[in-house]
Amino acid sequence: MSDENIISLANHIQELQDENVRLLATVEALNAALQEERIFVARLLDEKDRVISLQDEQIQDLRFVYENSQPTLFDKATLVLGGAGVAAVILLLAQTL
Repeated sequence: MSDENIISLANHIQELQDENVRLLATVEALNAALQEERIFVARLLDEKDRVISLQDEQIQDLRFVYENSQPTLFDKATLVLGGAGVAAVILLLAQTL
């Protein structure tokens, strides 16, 4: 090999080593970004689970309110009898006039 070829080969090796260092730095930066992304996704999943839990609680609360706000048979009977009583009074008044 000539001196010129040895110098060219040494320059090429140095360029490859420089490129390798640059690529290793890029790999480290990407790994750090990936770790941060994993932490972010884990927090996001925890928040999603918390929101789902809160929604489940709201559904249970609404179901409880709905089930306990239904009028009972006694309440319905009172309303019907009250309406019938008002109708009877109106009929009596209408007959007397």
